[in-house]
Amino acid sequence: MRIALLNCYLQGGHTENAEIESAARFVAAAGRMGIEAKAFARSEDLSAFAPDFVLSLSYNDAKLADFPTYVLLTMPVRWIENLPRFLRNVLSYDGYWTIAPSVSRYVGALYEKAGKPDLGAFAAISYARTDFVPLDFTRASAAYLGTNWDGLRHGEAFRALAPLGVAKFYGKRDRWAHLPEQAWGGEVAFDGVSVINTYRAAGIGLCFNHPDFDAEGVPTSRIFEVPAASAVMIAGRNRLVEEMFGDAALYVDLDGTADSIAGAVRDHVEWVRANPGRAQAMAEASHRVFNERFALETMLANAVALHETARTRLGYRPPAAGNAFDATILVSVHDGTLRYLDRCLDSILRQSLAPRRVTVLDGTAGAKAGAPCMRMPAVEHRRVPRGAASLATALARAGRDIATEWVSAVSAEDILYPNHLFAAAETVRRHREKNCGGAPALVYSGMAEISETEELPELIDDGFNVMRAEHMRLAQFDFGLAWKPFARLPLHPSNCMLHVPSLGGLLRRRWLLRICPAALTARLGSRARDGSIAFTAAMTMATSSARWRQRFGKFTPP
Repeated sequence: MRIALLNCYLQGGHTENAEIESAARFVAAAGRMGIEAKAFARSEDLSAFAPDFVLSLSYNDAKLADFPTYVLLTMPVRWIENLPRFLRNVLSYDGYWTIAPSVSRYVGALYEKAGKPDLGAFAAISYARTDFVPLDFTRASAAYLGTNWDGLRHGEAFRALAPLGVAKFYGKRDRWAHLPEQAWGGEVAFDGVSVINTYRAAGIGLCFNHPDFDAEGVPTSRIFEVPAASAVMIAGRNRLVEEMFGDAALYVDLDGTADSIAGAVRDHVEWVRANPGRAQAMAEASHRVFNERFALETMLANAVALHETARTRLGYRPPAAGNAFDATILVSVHDGTLRYLDRCLDSILRQSLAPRRVTVLDGTAGAKAGAPCMRMPAVEHRRVPRGAASLATALARAGRDIATEWVSAVSAEDILYPNHLFAAAETVRRHREKNCGGAPALVYSGMAEISETEELPELIDDGFNVMRAEHMRLAQFDFGLAWKPFARLPLHPSNCMLHVPSLGGLLRRRWLLRICPAALTARLGSRARDGSIAFTAAMTMATSSARWRQRFGKFTPP
């Protein structure tokens, strides 16, 4: 098995963060389990690695690649729901990892509202199982490791704690410039090993989180690192941490004054030094809880089980032999897009749920698209007038030959992800269940944009964006389209699957589509008004076409 870790922060050169440490320990642990794992900065670089699935280490970017992709959720719910871009990104993924019940409940309800299967794993990037190492607690001190990415978190409490001589603070010196030199412990490499060794050398680890994490009972990686190191944990009050470790940890009320917090930490450190035997028993108990419940081997097993379920639920594995989606795929190609044709046809022929018919509408000079079609017996080749074709023109050119219930007109510039048709078929099934058997007039999917020549910035700029340096981006993922009049839909035509009976005989009047494309809009518009547009709520295609950019970037939550 191969697993790709996607760390979008690397695009901006950010190498001093928790994601770097997480990736290092994940790769090492996966290797010991016979799993090949590798970290990447960009979705566009994943193809050569061909992972079984992708784990995104941040919700700062969306699902873009054509592999099953899950997102690691390590933040409080309020961080998701308060920013539309974060909400959009979380919804774009195939599933998620979290160990926080509050996050799992929220995202599960969000997926249900969106019409997505609730595919979540009890998983996090913790640490591989370790052997317990007895430590000399008579000389223990507290270690706090932090990058202070969000400013001087617990700044006043740490200022009060620093002169007491019972704690050291680790990270880049400029991030800890507010503390005296003697309280700084130095930098710690994010290599998957040094963090544990630092806690082990100190004997005690401080697990003080962002207040939002503690308010919602969301843990951070410190609660895995400290017990894995055989050290004693001093944690801020966090209901999930207390449920996990109970009296195998020491606790501090972080709602108190700076002096009271510093005093509580000093008292705990002095107790550990004075009671090394009891401290070792406490460390052993927390280490046992970690190894039994939260070791990375257990988390990975949970994640692989999720992936096996997701492959079937999301159409990443072929259904029963002989199954097909009753659809025709029309592929328009002209001289300017001919170079993309092989890529497009390969993506169609790799569908887990095959279409009934694939027709290439060849608008090139000299019918150059015939050669690729000859290599693919399942593809029909048809010469048409030269030049690009709109949706209405493509339908007019195919006309009466469309004998399936569904039709999609794509361009050679498009790529259909392996579960594109499966997702459309599932969306139709759900729509019929809710509407007494009635089919939607149109099904649309999420879409990524690809550029060969330019890096593409994020389309939603909310002030919290990370630096991007990628030739892919999320172009279209909007639940609000299903509520708008069809004539105003900012849809890329390629991600539309049309219900042929809903076209009301237009395909038999090709002349009307040719001279009056608005007839198609009018017909679908009449159906749209009664709620006959459905969104797959899935990222299942990409395009190299920039012709419709003005329609990209909108997001309305479900």
